[in-house]
Amino acid sequence: MVDRILRITSVGSSSWIEFRSLRLHAGVVYFDLAAQFENFTGAVGASTYYVGSPAIPFLRASKISGSFKSESWTSLEGEIKISISGDSLGHRAVNVEMRTDFTRLEGGIGVEAGRLGAIAHDLAALFANALSSTQEG
Repeated sequence: MVDRILRITSVGSSSWIEFRSLRLHAGVVYFDLAAQFENFTGAVGASTYYVGSPAIPFLRASKISGSFKSESWTSLEGEIKISISGDSLGHRAVNVEMRTDFTRLEGGIGVEAGRLGAIAHDLAALFANALSSTQEG
């Protein structure tokens, strides 16, 4: 298990999303995504199996200037969906939907466009470190 945690905080609010509890099994990274949106808090687990790292939409969105509709990532079973959209002023919205069999939590955080590159780098490194871990769980 990788002990690193990456928390992405919202601009102008107390909301955040957090990638944590990364563990490697059979070449697949399993992780938990926790979130706090105003009055709601939740966490759900997912994996990179078949769909790759959730760093992908952050990497793509960090290379786009101006407005764009959406860059997204969805876990194979739909437990987590991350979508990033942007306006022409450089504001970026990171929307997260988390699902379990009985609940659904949806919310978003605001991120300045200039932060997306650093977030993408840190998130990619977090998952790469988990993949290079010699201790599989």
